[in-house]
Amino acid sequence: MSFAVAEHSSQLQEDRPFTTAGTDPARMVVAIRRAAGGLRRLSDQSLGDFTECLREKASAESRQSDDFLCAAFAAAWEAVRRVHGIEMYDVQLMAGLALVRGNVAEMQTGEGKTISAVAPAYARTVAGDSVHVATVNDYLADRDFRQVKPVFDLLKLRVGLLAPNSQTEEKRIAYRCDVTYGPGYEFGFDYLRDQIARLNVPIPRLGERLRADLSRQLGKSTGDVQYRRDFAMIDEVDSVLLDEAYVPLVISGGAAELAEPLEAVAYHSAHQLANQLAHSVDYRVETARRSVRLTQLGWDKSQSYWREHRAMSLLRAWHVYVEQALHARCIFRKDVDYVVANSKVQIVDANTGRVFSDRSWRDGLHQAVQAQEGLPITREQPSVAQISRQRFYRLYQQISGMTGTTQGSGREFRTIYGLQIAQIPLRRPCRRQVHPIRVFATQESKWKAIIQDVLQRHATGQPVLIGTRNIENSEVLAALLDSHRIPHVLLNGKQDCDEAEVVAKAGNVGAITVATNMAGRGTDIRLGPGRPQECGLHVIGEECHDLYRIDRQLMGRAARQGDPGSCQFFAAAEDSLFTEHSPWLCRQVVRAAGATGEVEKSFGQAIRRLQDSCAQRQFQLRNDLLRQDRSLDEMLDRMTKEVS
Repeated sequence: MSFAVAEHSSQLQEDRPFTTAGTDPARMVVAIRRAAGGLRRLSDQSLGDFTECLREKASAESRQSDDFLCAAFAAAWEAVRRVHGIEMYDVQLMAGLALVRGNVAEMQTGEGKTISAVAPAYARTVAGDSVHVATVNDYLADRDFRQVKPVFDLLKLRVGLLAPNSQTEEKRIAYRCDVTYGPGYEFGFDYLRDQIARLNVPIPRLGERLRADLSRQLGKSTGDVQYRRDFAMIDEVDSVLLDEAYVPLVISGGAAELAEPLEAVAYHSAHQLANQLAHSVDYRVETARRSVRLTQLGWDKSQSYWREHRAMSLLRAWHVYVEQALHARCIFRKDVDYVVANSKVQIVDANTGRVFSDRSWRDGLHQAVQAQEGLPITREQPSVAQISRQRFYRLYQQISGMTGTTQGSGREFRTIYGLQIAQIPLRRPCRRQVHPIRVFATQESKWKAIIQDVLQRHATGQPVLIGTRNIENSEVLAALLDSHRIPHVLLNGKQDCDEAEVVAKAGNVGAITVATNMAGRGTDIRLGPGRPQECGLHVIGEECHDLYRIDRQLMGRAARQGDPGSCQFFAAAEDSLFTEHSPWLCRQVVRAAGATGEVEKSFGQAIRRLQDSCAQRQFQLRNDLLRQDRSLDEMLDRMTKEVS
């Protein structure tokens, strides 16, 4: 079956069907460009009408055929050209072909992922699927939505956005569109909200449970907001499906309000007792697992304290309150794990550096941090529903994703999500220079070296972007730059400014930008005019992350699309990567340091091995969470059968 590029158009004298010679991406790209050429003579109205033509001809057999994809991609290519005045690159078309067939497109930073998603979204929509495009945060969802909406409008498709604080009816309208953009977590939360709403619906009678056939009818009858999950495209798929996937999506019930006096006393008392306990004697800290456990002696002391102070209301065993208080004291760090703003504890996302004012820790941990900070204690909100990201995204008929960093993750993508990785070639050769990691014995000597490096580069006009692992370190470096009277811009989770606008200017001549690693992720950093010929953006990694993939994401800020650029990471024995995961490596670094605190010996390979070990540990945590989900499903199935 072949598809005419504009069979209904009076502007073409006859149907002009085309076929492709195979599924090789390069040959498909040639065929798409040839087909797009045949659409140039169409009016905007006729190009939009072409969508209905494709819908009429799409069938279960043809929707993945080369002919159908070429026709759909050609229409999207022409619409992008008319709206934005750009012609999609070959690598963008290749990425789109990988996405439309349910793969992960490994596309390097700066190659244009947003536009790459247009053609596959269009193809799957005209084939009859609802398409969800998930991003890592609401800012990127809004940015991508605004960029592609005129394209889909021209093609006569409806595109919706899950905007922050959207009301139920607004979300329902967004989900009824052909393509829906939103942050990945919001799709999961909306699913959970629908399941909670279904609890108020009478159970169908025996004989009405034709789940597959009635799925859409049930969605309409219960008033589901998210009633279809056909095809999802996930931007920064490694962040959404891997980095964030060891923490489940949880919905808590009830509005935030102050705890009753006797409830608050329990958290304050646990905080007071925690301050009296001795490390290694009364409790032990497992830094790698970020957990605290009382020893037998500590447990005895906690029970003795409880017997003397019973005037409190407990929701769980007393020793758990004490361990949570110790966790708040020994594990969590202000401006790293959380910030205090407007007399509230606000969680900092470890992967993105973003502050989430509407999230809270469970099992009394949030209240333990409030007691640690001397803030009013709020009432614990019970968990009403939860689901792991692994389980949620497996509910879709098919998913796909884009990222620039999949190294070492192929097995997990394949076994958990059934995703294969398609490596997309660079549009232009990469000119990025990656310098060896500089290692130091102390934070002070490391920061001194970073400032010296910035001073030297700033004197030449080279723009510098310093990526920090957390808010605390970004503020330390900003203060050091202030002390040397170096003009700079600070960007972390505490600001309300447009982070994309700030990061986009990081390539201007002489610009110095200090930002948490993930701030402005997805923003194109263009080199400003007036720079030296071979002077591109230099990226400094203030600290190595536990995962090498995240280091690579920071590296990718430099030398985009064939521009010159460079990057270098700095590390110290006091960094959390060393102290939490490899104390023996800390000691080696300290012993090898010279008079300036810098180590001449290369520790690059040791650091990479340590990061590989951390990645394996996180993989295990995600597997454990998925197993818990499966066990819960099996238990619910058994209970359902017993009731039946």
